[in-house]
Amino acid sequence: MNNYAYEVVGVGYHTEENGKYFVVYRPLYESFVYKMGKLFDLRPIQMFMENINKDSQTLPRFEKITDIKIIAELEEIKKKMYS
Repeated sequence: MNNYAYEVVGVGYHTEENGKYFVVYRPLYESFVYKMGKLFDLRPIQMFMENINKDSQTLPRFEKITDIKIIAELEEIKKKMYS
């Protein structure tokens, strides 16, 4: 259930490149950045919000989770991983 689930923790501004905003997020599964020291992922906001092609379908790269049961489960996973 938590494979490829992320928590968005904020938006950052690139101080060296005018106008570059990044989404700051962290995995809720044991991804590479988690194993490297519980680091954050950064992705340009335009890329974070774009659609991708997968299996001949156009889908959002990321999709907001709205199911209350899944959110509760992910909250528990987050506590175990980051507390």
